[in-house]
Amino acid sequence: MIGLEGTRLSNIERKFLKEIKPSGVVYFKRNIESPNQVAHLSQDLFSILKNPLIGIDQEGGRVARLTYPFTEFSANAHLGNYYNKTRKLDLIHKKAKAMASELKAVGVNLNFTPVVDVHSNPKNPIIGDRAFGVSPSLVGKLAQETIKIYRRERVVSCAKHFPGHGNTTSDSHKVLPTVKASKALLMRREVVPFKFAISAGVPMIMTAHVIYPSLDPKNPATMSKCILGELLRQKLKYKGVIVSDDLEMNAIAKHQALSDAAVQSMAAGVDLLLVCKSLDEAMNIYDALSRASRKGILSTKNLETSLSRIIKLKNRYIKTTFMAPQKKIGMWSRHQKWANEILAYA
Repeated sequence: MIGLEGTRLSNIERKFLKEIKPSGVVYFKRNIESPNQVAHLSQDLFSILKNPLIGIDQEGGRVARLTYPFTEFSANAHLGNYYNKTRKLDLIHKKAKAMASELKAVGVNLNFTPVVDVHSNPKNPIIGDRAFGVSPSLVGKLAQETIKIYRRERVVSCAKHFPGHGNTTSDSHKVLPTVKASKALLMRREVVPFKFAISAGVPMIMTAHVIYPSLDPKNPATMSKCILGELLRQKLKYKGVIVSDDLEMNAIAKHQALSDAAVQSMAAGVDLLLVCKSLDEAMNIYDALSRASRKGILSTKNLETSLSRIIKLKNRYIKTTFMAPQKKIGMWSRHQKWANEILAYA
């Protein structure tokens, strides 16, 4: 999946999409002007790609690509506070339903949410209130409920960042973090919410660009057969799509050529790669994967298995066409009421 430069497709992007046929596109704030503009951009993508995945990071709080007139929900931690005080799930369900419906209105069919990282380190600079809370079971429970609603609404959800980004002291957008916790601690803290997510049928899990020496002393999770193959596929029995976090983040890009990282990630068990900024890098990665396939570095059988997982996901969740609404869209008053109720638990 690739990123786009602006609010409309350039001729170069249009040519790339037609020739390379990526699995889809990820939207960022640079691609957003208004609800109707986003809807027309999505319609354009549907006219070029077959069943494109159109993804976005719309968690609520500080990670939200869609702002007013879309509903601006507050951080996941507020839902955790609400559940701790009331033991009710209604606002968790309402937030997921509202987000899914607003995304569908503009042609977005994949939300890189829920965050299932446990906020176990107060000094963590990147997770914080993006997490539902500090308890693995609470995080797992609220993630599970979120995933159920997204499944019902036919929008792809994505549990992130496997096997857990909550105990880092640095930001993988900037550097390559290391979590030195023992395997036993990781299994009873970081991994627990992913078990909840898998039991709820989460269709996609995103990898962490983080090194866990007790699981793999050398490779970040995105490039680790031990973590993706042995732990996620074999031990946890996950059968859905594994997606990388953005390969252009400095955790990866500062340490090796992205084309090499892409091949290593696929060999480790990633099904779908995110290349969210540079079209040149996306092309380099595509060429590297093609060479690795021809030379047998990447097994044909594994590539076909990854492709079948992606096709199965698309068949379940994506309509074959999307038409931008004729009338102006935006401002969902009922959703704003729910957002205000959640904000009261800040």
